[in-house]
Amino acid sequence: TKISDDKSPDSIATEKYITSGIESGELKRCLNCTIIMYKDGGCNWVKCICECEQCWVCYRVKGPAEGQCAYGGPHNSH
Repeated sequence: TKISDDKSPDSIATEKYITSGIESGELKRCLNCTIIMYKDGGCNWVKCICECEQCWVCYRVKGPAEGQCAYGGPHNSH
């Protein structure tokens, strides 16, 4: 996904960093607002600035079985 039409060296480097981070799983997009998120430790159950809550590992959005995800265990266990 193209991030910007800016062709300056800084913009190109930023776009490469973001693309690489998304491909590696270091960065992820919010399932609700698509903002790029970075997680530095802690629980795998994350909350975006738009208030959307999702599992960092399996991408399940908060629902009826809060605290559980596709892996069948608590979100902090994987």
